[in-house]
Amino acid sequence: MDFELDFRIEEREPLKVLGMRRMAAADGFEERYAGLYRKAFQKKLQVVGAPIAVYHDQRMDGQISDIEAALPVNSDAEGVRELPGGTHCCVTHKGPYSTLPLTYAFLGMWLLENGYRISGAPYNLYVRGGNDKILPPEQYITEIFVPVEKIGKD
Repeated sequence: MDFELDFRIEEREPLKVLGMRRMAAADGFEERYAGLYRKAFQKKLQVVGAPIAVYHDQRMDGQISDIEAALPVNSDAEGVRELPGGTHCCVTHKGPYSTLPLTYAFLGMWLLENGYRISGAPYNLYVRGGNDKILPPEQYITEIFVPVEKIGKD
């Protein structure tokens, strides 16, 4: 894993997603994404980006959590909702998914040191990896987005 993590604060636009939310372990996403791709095709929705996982209970330990598998789409339809825009702390994680909790731990420390707190559900954008059986996990790329607010705002 690359420990040269570059945390940044940026303003994000709302993002339309077709999602499937359930209490589940942080594995078995391939099945959920396959179902979402089928549903997007049936609804004639264009998928406009990499798969996403939204962590509604902020439990990043791989145990049973409130997780939403989602795909970014280009239009409204039944089952499509918006991930809120606004101020986010963002970081690129390079490496296997098993090391994501470490990146989240560093992110939490960075937020405390820089006067921010989490203000919504974090989500991962799986840029490269996942169901790519040829690519070694060391080459996976995951973008992490955490809604934040500055502590002590006037």
